[in-house]
Amino acid sequence: MSSSLAHMRRSATRSALLIAVLCTVAFLSVVTGSLGLAATPATAVTTAYAPLRQPEPQSAGENEPVSAPVAAAIEALRTHPPLYNSSHAPMELTDEQQQQVLAAISAARTPIYVAILPRVGMTTGVAKQIANGVGRPGTYIAAVGTAYDAYSTSMDVKSNLTRSFAEERTEGTTSVLVRFCALVGDQAQGIRPLGGTFPWPPVLAVVAVLVLILALYLIFRSPSQTHDDPPRQAPV
Repeated sequence: MSSSLAHMRRSATRSALLIAVLCTVAFLSVVTGSLGLAATPATAVTTAYAPLRQPEPQSAGENEPVSAPVAAAIEALRTHPPLYNSSHAPMELTDEQQQQVLAAISAARTPIYVAILPRVGMTTGVAKQIANGVGRPGTYIAAVGTAYDAYSTSMDVKSNLTRSFAEERTEGTTSVLVRFCALVGDQAQGIRPLGGTFPWPPVLAVVAVLVLILALYLIFRSPSQTHDDPPRQAPV
């Protein structure tokens, strides 16, 4: 009877551990997906409507002449900040979308300037060009053609751009800009959301792997290593 109970206990334990293993594998698949997302280079310009094969982005150097669309954005943001919306831009905002972006900028409680531009033959560095031209401290985000670029005079916002694009790209330009403003506002106020600064996905992945190894060990260890209940002696 004791041996039968011990066998049932081992079977139940192995079943529970097997379920734990399956849950751990499912969790790892989710975490690895998050790792793949987080691996997107923060300094790269992400495209909203990327072609199958996208050419390498060109960089706008500080000493290069400013293109006409960028010059128009600089002049507009000097006189009518914080939003410039070119009518020739592929990602031009409607009046309602502009109001949503302006509300997000106001809610961020930190200076943010947004420029919606047509394609100008360069991507990385456009936001910094605009910042230098406007000459005001703050965070600048530019939608250049179908790509985004961001720059700040006081903090690193590239990760915010990467994150906002990854989270909202399927919802459109307005959602990306609103999310970016929210992340910049949180960063300016010293709020650090989960996943924003501490590398939670890698840490959780390591923990999950250790749990998986332990569970597999307990499932497949030899029966001789398990300790059954000692046989009870018959009363004298």
